[in-house]
Amino acid sequence: GHELPLIIRAGKGKAKPSSEYVESEGLALGMVPNDLFEEVIADCVTTFEPGDSLVLYTDGITEAADSDDEQFSTDRLAFFAEKSSGKSPKQFNEELLDELQKFAGDALRADDVTLITARHK
Repeated sequence: GHELPLIIRAGKGKAKPSSEYVESEGLALGMVPNDLFEEVIADCVTTFEPGDSLVLYTDGITEAADSDDEQFSTDRLAFFAEKSSGKSPKQFNEELLDELQKFAGDALRADDVTLITARHK
């Protein structure tokens, strides 16, 4: 399923990069029939500054488990995002998928993995 969007804040001046999940009370696309969608959608507005990145992904990333059945988790994703701030979306995605492969091994194929990253120039 769809997870909360993740924004990677670039960190201006001496500030370190940070990450935050965009919270929403609404439902993801396709979760309810079209005639009910207008009733359950919620708008969310946040700043998106130059250098910031937006990461959209499915739970196949955060729920990928290692041999001890520990999940990759949203915390681990946020930590990875902060240390990878400033990389191009392509490089970020490639390195995250490599990290997931190291973490979960063949178990990564147990769920679908979708990953889209966009960066504000």
